[in-house]
Amino acid sequence: CLTMSNFSIILDTETLDTPPNHGVITEIAMLAFERSTFQVVDHLILFPQILPQLAAGRTVSADTIDFHTRCGSLPVSLGEHSLQDCMVHIMGFFARLDPDRVWMQGPDFDRPLLDHFFWQNGQKLPWKYNRSRDTRTIWDVAFPGTKPAPRPHHAFEDCEATLRDLQSSLKELNRLEAA
Repeated sequence: CLTMSNFSIILDTETLDTPPNHGVITEIAMLAFERSTFQVVDHLILFPQILPQLAAGRTVSADTIDFHTRCGSLPVSLGEHSLQDCMVHIMGFFARLDPDRVWMQGPDFDRPLLDHFFWQNGQKLPWKYNRSRDTRTIWDVAFPGTKPAPRPHHAFEDCEATLRDLQSSLKELNRLEAA
């Protein structure tokens, strides 16, 4: 039985600009995992259509295009999923799993980006603000002065890397607490 106390989600987005409430979103990925084992139990990968986002005023920057070109992470299409389908899939994913935590790499990009994306399309985020968590801070506390391995800048692969980093960080914090 899937219950709120058993599952968490890691999410990541890829964009074509860096302002968290303006950039065109090219990928949204979510990875659900069992909290005590870190076993992946479900995932969601979406490629929102780019043209409707541009029509709605979301932005693209030359610097971000250049970054994705150098990283090999530039989108290969103009998106597969309508904006409405993206929201329906995300809301269904959250309703099915009812996660206790929603982990993101940093507090100031993915959540505000998706919050604005949902607002712009007449909806609210499907999780409460107090469930949002920041994996970057956990890493910094566990491994001060270091950085996790570089990300591939593809949303699902970034979620997988973030899950490994979160597990390592929490294991290290538990080790430090026991010492």
